[in-house]
Amino acid sequence: MRMAQAQKAIYEALTGNPVLVGMVTGIFDHVDQGTAFPYVVIGEDAAGEWDTDTEIGADSLITIHTWSEGMGRLETKQIQEVIYSILHRAALVIGDAKFYGIDWQFSDSFLEPDGETRHGVMRFRLLYDSLPLS
Repeated sequence: MRMAQAQKAIYEALTGNPVLVGMVTGIFDHVDQGTAFPYVVIGEDAAGEWDTDTEIGADSLITIHTWSEGMGRLETKQIQEVIYSILHRAALVIGDAKFYGIDWQFSDSFLEPDGETRHGVMRFRLLYDSLPLS
């Protein structure tokens, strides 16, 4: 399992895109209180077994959050569209793993209870073989 390497690959893909970088104040996995909006957070992940006859693999999910205080949901959805264009079916490099793909699963956006903050949630699925069986 190479979740840290998968997160690094996603971070590099997102921060390497000048359109996204120009839309947000940062791309984080930890956000300090008071960080200016809008921003992106590489959030929760989960991995499950996806072994083949010859290799140990992982079926991983990773959640990407967008945070905005823009009026309405337009800003959130525009950021999500760019993230989708960067990650869906991207050719990521996850260490020396044999990477099969990353696919978008869903997006959602909603107003936080404070009545001001827009929160977008996206989930992507990654499949890769990480270790040859001995």
